[in-house]
Amino acid sequence: MKLRTAIAPVEADASARAPIAALMEAGAFAEARVALATALLRDELPPADLATCVTWSRQLGLVPVFLAALGRAAERSDADASLALAGAAMEAEAYAEGVQLHRKAAALAPDSALAHAQLGAALFRCGALEEAETELARAIELDPRQPIAQRSLGSLKMQNRDIDGAVEAMSIAVAADPANPDYRVSLGWAFQAKGMLEEAFLITQSALEIDPANAAAYSALADLFFMVRDLPRALRYFKLAADHRPCAATITPYLFNLLASDAHSDEDIFAEHRRLGGVFDSPAARNKTHRNVPDPDRRLKVGFVSGDFYNHSVAHFMKPLLQGLDRGRFEIYAIYNNTAEDSVSALLQTLVDHWYVCHGVSDQAVAEWIEREGVDVLIDLSGHTNLQRLGVFGLRPAPVQASYLGYPGTTGMASMDYKITSANVDPPGTERFYTETLARLPGLVAPFQPLAEIEVGDPPSLSGAPFMFACMNPPWRITPSVVRAWARIMAGLPDARLMLGSVNTTLAANNLIAAFAAAGIDAERLEFVPRLQLREYLENYRRIDLALDTFPYAGGTTTTYSLWMGVPVVTLEGVRAAARSGACILREAGLDEFVAQSEDLYVARALHWASRPAELAELRRTMRDRLRVSRDHAEQASQFGDALVAMWRAWCARAPAKGEIQ
Repeated sequence: MKLRTAIAPVEADASARAPIAALMEAGAFAEARVALATALLRDELPPADLATCVTWSRQLGLVPVFLAALGRAAERSDADASLALAGAAMEAEAYAEGVQLHRKAAALAPDSALAHAQLGAALFRCGALEEAETELARAIELDPRQPIAQRSLGSLKMQNRDIDGAVEAMSIAVAADPANPDYRVSLGWAFQAKGMLEEAFLITQSALEIDPANAAAYSALADLFFMVRDLPRALRYFKLAADHRPCAATITPYLFNLLASDAHSDEDIFAEHRRLGGVFDSPAARNKTHRNVPDPDRRLKVGFVSGDFYNHSVAHFMKPLLQGLDRGRFEIYAIYNNTAEDSVSALLQTLVDHWYVCHGVSDQAVAEWIEREGVDVLIDLSGHTNLQRLGVFGLRPAPVQASYLGYPGTTGMASMDYKITSANVDPPGTERFYTETLARLPGLVAPFQPLAEIEVGDPPSLSGAPFMFACMNPPWRITPSVVRAWARIMAGLPDARLMLGSVNTTLAANNLIAAFAAAGIDAERLEFVPRLQLREYLENYRRIDLALDTFPYAGGTTTTYSLWMGVPVVTLEGVRAAARSGACILREAGLDEFVAQSEDLYVARALHWASRPAELAELRRTMRDRLRVSRDHAEQASQFGDALVAMWRAWCARAPAKGEIQ
């Protein structure tokens, strides 16, 4: 392999590289940036350091310089070197450059199964599925046991819902290279999709026997425990994955699920968010200057970043907000990290001035586009949830950056200036749980407009049916404390039943049955409902008398939809935002009697209202009027706009507010 001479005409040994490492270790990022840029311009990229150069280039904002060095090296490279360079480009999230280099390698070595396999894998990663399938087929034609090709073909079949084909392809990959733990992890995912959970556990655990530091294996095991509603063990493995390879794919599920733990204190949860949220902050963005004109009174360019601009709960709240924002004050950008499109995404496109799909585009490229557009205020709608782009915010492409709506907690990032919230969700004293400054809105955090109209029915118990309690929150939020409280409620009303939503697997149902059996509640009193489409989901509320909230992670969208369908919710109010959302929604609707501050009061409230079916029926008839009175969409949009302007003016004054924006 001629990579060293191809990339580094001037030999660079470890001692020549040590100063950059030392500067990075000391936090002298400005000096490290100069040193690395100099090395890149001199083409000092020895092959052993390609991965390190990728990491440093991303941290120091030098990805374009790094890619230019790769391009120069590629002009002098053979097929093997091109493959190594292509891998580095893909690792740097420069997908277009990576695919181009993979194409070059395949052209230089047309009979190389490896070259075609890696090109197919790169194309699959970029979403070019048809071309990926062609390249993978060519690789398998050249070598039927080529493991990279078989693994990627398995992933392609998984995406096309050919689970049997995925299991077959990934099994071939494992047989061809049994010492590779990543192939075993991929086969485990295929087994999981097929419902073969025991096989998935065994093959994934065998990957850890080969590589005890394999973060992908820890993530897969965490997901398996999550599926069967074993949150404590899921969190243990999510944490191991994040500690071994801190990145979006590992940090996001760990922090998100940590919000539901009743075994961690509020302080512990915040500490983990601060520890891992900082991974997304780029050192190169510290003290970054922006060219935005600091005029406090001009029309602002406001960007919303989300992967949920389709038929998703975030879209349900964003629709009335986007409709109500004053276009004389704001020019709106929707920056969409997804390829899913439906009638909701089509509607949202008509409510914004610019629609930019950033899925598959590197953080650096997205940040550069935002800067070129001159976005003044950039708003994250995801936090630590799927399809987040916190890495973009870490590069600080906009002078004002804020988190809003999609995540009930802190990002933990230094580069996120504000958390847009309300005094109800985050009362005075909760500042200690945020790295951001709290920008508090009056009233509720967001407007709400249902995306389906379903008539409200009468409480089923009025017709003589057994009283039906229900919780439609996802089952991973059902902690041991919640099971204990619900068991006490069911014991106090022996004829009542309990419906649990989003229970999609037999193992999850059996896990819940065992938990309630241990608390003295028979399985015959439980009813499990799978995840439903929105219309079916809303119609299902006609079968419910009274909803029970989870804690410490309370419902938000589920609580709002429950009230919209006339079903009150009993909630236990906590301290953090995730534990207060249900209480805030209920109080805004004038339903304080359903809010409890202790587990004993929570149980008492549920039994109290279960004994008053006539009053529940009256609430059912008047609930939508209560919600309409408490939610003036135009006023909420105006208040949100005022908060944006206040944050902008604080930046214009070069003295960002340290306190609250009221």
